[in-house]
Amino acid sequence: MSGGVGYVCKRQGLYRVVECPIVGGAAAHSFNYFSLRETYQYFGGRLLARAAVAVAISGDFQIEIGVCHGCSPVGVEFEVTRAEGNILYELGGRRASDVWEEICGSIADKTNQSSALAIGVPLQGVSGALDYQVRAGYFIDTESGGVTLGPSIATGTHIMLHHRTTEDVVEGARQMGRDMVARIGSRRVCALLGFECGARTLPFLGAEGTLKENQELQSLFDESVPWLGMMPWGEIIPMGGPPTFHNYSYPLLAIVE
Repeated sequence: MSGGVGYVCKRQGLYRVVECPIVGGAAAHSFNYFSLRETYQYFGGRLLARAAVAVAISGDFQIEIGVCHGCSPVGVEFEVTRAEGNILYELGGRRASDVWEEICGSIADKTNQSSALAIGVPLQGVSGALDYQVRAGYFIDTESGGVTLGPSIATGTHIMLHHRTTEDVVEGARQMGRDMVARIGSRRVCALLGFECGARTLPFLGAEGTLKENQELQSLFDESVPWLGMMPWGEIIPMGGPPTFHNYSYPLLAIVE
């Protein structure tokens, strides 16, 4: 399923009604400063904005869900001391853009999609390597000091800085596939639906690295299994029940007999 900037609220409302696993991603158009202000979704012959388009799948089958982030906590924590909606202005009393530049170097323009830096919001009731909701900084505004995130973040939130490397991304996908294969066992996989974050692909791994990552992942499954997917701007993953919003992740859904 796909949606626009307000997708976080939509997936929460959808889950309250259907109460089933929800996996998908948020839609967007070509990357520029205005990309998060208006996005569009297509349903049949209709052009929609601030909407969610979903496909419900039911039948005599089971599902297995895998996910990997490719981000690791660096051990540096901050309190969000000022935020308005989805714009983060201060971390620990400092301008958020200054924190970004201190770690990533000078930011020449307002786009920063391929930055190695992200923030992690702790998930309640989840433990292990995926116990943070990863948030990307879409735009870094050195004039206002703000960092634009996908969803909103509240003042007073305690976050952990995260760093991503190509090695973490590729190894994460590899381990996700191995874990899924082990859980599936001898059952037959009917189809695989993948939602790899667009900021993991060409902006970060590059075309060759993305191809290699996905070829290795697909080689873990039978070559006759059909694959379908998209590259979203934020991924929806069920973590301990309700769906949660992440960046830089790769959810994979297997439909299994």
